[in-house]
Amino acid sequence: MICNSQNKFIELDLRDSSSYAYHQEFIKKFKLSDLTKSHDSLYLRMTTSSISIINKFYELRLKDGNWYGRMVEYETKTYPIWGFTFNLFNHRFHSLSKRNKIYYHAYQQRFFLDTTINHYNSDTLFNLIRKLDHVGNQNDIDTSNQIVNDGVQYNIEISTPTTYKYISWSNPNYASESTCRKTILDFIDFLTHSMSININEDAKKFDRNYWP
Repeated sequence: MICNSQNKFIELDLRDSSSYAYHQEFIKKFKLSDLTKSHDSLYLRMTTSSISIINKFYELRLKDGNWYGRMVEYETKTYPIWGFTFNLFNHRFHSLSKRNKIYYHAYQQRFFLDTTINHYNSDTLFNLIRKLDHVGNQNDIDTSNQIVNDGVQYNIEISTPTTYKYISWSNPNYASESTCRKTILDFIDFLTHSMSININEDAKKFDRNYWP
């Protein structure tokens, strides 16, 4: 754990440095808030990265005792730019160069957690946050040899006014059994399936760097 220039403690395993660097590029590309510099509330962010054309990320913020969030679905499109053919001194030459341009098309839905039934959503989320605080590096826990570059990688950020934690796990569905694996899967399931939410709006074009 290190302390940054804003006197906020950053918990980051050195073995996740490359993943974190890539994640920071992702944050910059979408112009998202840098949670290592936030001091006003409790924030959660989970991003997914896979070979799938469509991926998602979730952001949640605790404000005035209520959880507000958004789900952003983004799509990558690759456009090939082919070379050209030309004649020179009665010989035909083919350019073999090829470049790819990747465009992002993102849409978002804002929501807030429905806490009308026994505060299930809020209590469950707080419980998961406490458990995530004890999740360690996948290299120390997972003995399944499923930490590979393909599949799905989940990057989770937890930010309080004084602390920040970054967690990165690949293919947790196929990881060896452990308490940490269960916590990761429970958190993923809560955000993607289990939490009861009230949608504030229909899906619309992503409004960058705007927290609910």
